[in-house]
Order: sequence, then structure tokens, then C-alpha cells
Amino acid sequence: MPQVQVALRSLAAGKTVRINDVIAYILTSSTTSSIPSSENSAKRAFSPQDVCNPSSTLMPDIDWYLHKQIFPPIERLCAPLPGTNAVQLAECLGLDTRKYAIGNSNTLAREGQGSLEDLAPLESQIPDS
Repeated sequence: MPQVQVALRSLAAGKTVRINDVIAYILTSSTTSSIPSSENSAKRAFSPQDVCNPSSTLMPDIDWYLHKQIFPPIERLCAPLPGTNAVQLAECLGLDTRKYAIGNSNTLAREGQGSLEDLAPLESQIPDS
């Protein structure tokens, strides 16, 4: 858990951390930190003071925040709006639309916007003999 990693670093630096303390953290980009991208997000979490320090090379992981924090609530908010879909929203946010294209084709078919060739009555699939 990211907040635990930040708390452990704070304890190692001599700061006081108590039970039920709220630990703020920022997930950093793997390109600016010494932690490889294969590491989980908890290892890439640093306190806001560490990231905002002028001598620090740490930068927030913008892609992670767009994919995990920004896109999901926007998608839920726009879902009831006619004419919007996940691919359009991802494109507006500058995300890779291929990830959302698969789920979008299923949604379009459910909403009746898919091709009619995909839908067939059950009787037409049962042989007469």
C-alpha cells in the first residue's frame, strides 16, 4: 500500500508517524525515479514534500492518474449521456483508445447501436429437422 511505503520512509527519516495518521502521497513516474516501472505503484509513492522539493527529480505519474483517477469517474458521469462512449472520452484525455475499443463495441451492441447482423432470433438458429 502506497501510504505504508511513505510512512516507512518518513519513519526512516526520523519523522513521527502514528496510528490513524493520514498519509498523503503522490505516485511518481518511473522515468524520473530510480524505481523501475515493473515495480508496483506502492514503491513509486512519495510524500508531497519529497516531490515538491526543488532539488528533487521526482515527477507525478500523469499517465497513472489519468488512467486510474481521472478517466473512471468521467466515464461513469458521461455514461448516461447519449452520443458519448469510452473511446471518445479516452481520446479527449489523450489516452490510448485501443484499450477502450473492445469494451465499447460490446456497449454499442447492448444499446442497439451495433450492427443488426449480430442479432438473430433464437428460432433462426434451431434447425427444422
